[in-house]
Amino acid sequence: MNQASNRLAVLAIAMVATHLTGCTRNEAEPTEANLLDAFTRAPDVCATRFPLPLEVPESERATAAKYPTMAPGRGPILLEAGLLEKTTVKREVRKYLGGSFMIEVDRYSLSEAAKPFFKPNGDVVGVDGKNHQQGRLCFAKRRVTAIKQIEPVGKVNLRDAVKVAYTYELAEVAEFAKSAAVQRALPSIAKAMEQSDGKATCHAVMTLVDGRWQAGRTPDSISGCLLDH
Repeated sequence: MNQASNRLAVLAIAMVATHLTGCTRNEAEPTEANLLDAFTRAPDVCATRFPLPLEVPESERATAAKYPTMAPGRGPILLEAGLLEKTTVKREVRKYLGGSFMIEVDRYSLSEAAKPFFKPNGDVVGVDGKNHQQGRLCFAKRRVTAIKQIEPVGKVNLRDAVKVAYTYELAEVAEFAKSAAVQRALPSIAKAMEQSDGKATCHAVMTLVDGRWQAGRTPDSISGCLLDH
């Protein structure tokens, strides 16, 4: 290769490098493209949180609705829909002054069919004083159709934050989420279905974490327009 060809090759490489550098996107900027990427990385739309497995002593069967998992009307519907399984087991209860006795306990747990849709979200202490895995049933994917407004809101948990107004549609909706009975048991599913026509304006708080925007976990954010409850 002669000197002229060498100079042309170096110039071409420099121009490509300059072009690529100029086109590199700053992921820390609260632009529409960056915020859309954040939604794409967190697409799951999930229903109400509740702890599982749940054990209800025989003495509390009549008042089982006090447990979030068994909120009025919820437990029987989720059982019938095949999302929960119920087994009856014996548990030993130790007496304060020594000795013990056996009680019957109704144990509610995720069915095999529901496990692929369950997204763990840490442990919580139940009314029985034990740790239970808390999580959500995720029933669809969110596809953001448009970002309508981006509003800076200062800091959230010491991180830069913006409030985003957007519209969305649902994709890959699980069959159980289409059931009217399940929607009655988990009203957040019905709400998501109603708001997923691409017309309802939803809001999310997005925070900057390690140089990239993330969908917030504050109410009105993690699952489209849904409130945490």
